Amino acid sequence: MARKPTLSPSRISTYLACPVKYRWTYVDSRGHWYARAKSYYSFGLTLHRVLEAFHSSGDRGVPTAHEAIAAMEENWMDAGYSSPDEMADAIGEGKQILERYAE
Repeated sequence: MARKPTLSPSRISTYLACPVKYRWTYVDSRGHWYARAKSYYSFGLTLHRVLEAFHSSGDRGVPTAHEAIAAMEENWMDAGYSSPDEMADAIGEGKQILERYAE
């Protein structure tokens, strides 16, 4: 007898976030790829959170470079970096991106 598919809050949120990720995680069993931390996910998520915080605050407008960099340093995610040097390079790149954005 075939097993009934199960739904859970995790499965539903995974599907809503990304149907391909859901398929790879629960249908095709490629979930181990998502389980490992990756530096580019941490980097992108950090920058997106910083910009989202400033733009969702309403009337504050575009942040100054100093505010954006301070927020990045406060919200930095260090998962997935293979060395402190790699993380330092990413922080420097993030600062440059935010400085250009705030211009």
